[in-house]
Amino acid sequence: MRYSLPTALASRIRPPVARATGGLVDTIADGETGFLFGEAHSAALVAAVQRALGIYGDTRRWRELQRRAMTRDFSWSGPARQYADLYARHARAPQP
Repeated sequence: MRYSLPTALASRIRPPVARATGGLVDTIADGETGFLFGEAHSAALVAAVQRALGIYGDTRRWRELQRRAMTRDFSWSGPARQYADLYARHARAPQP
């Protein structure tokens, strides 16, 4: 699991709008903690911003989105556990 640290920190202040690439996909849950767009085209960016503005207009939904972003766990505990499990599985695997 990759994290984009600046995005993780920024999402605690304001839900980000970002292209779905690299660690951003692991950091931002589309529509839950921010807004992602796939294609590297201005129309895709505009559509994501419009989705964000649509939720921004609904104070209750916007605050929920902010709250979800602020409570996400970006510590290394989860990824470290995943790596340890991966290594343990491969250490037990029969060697060819």
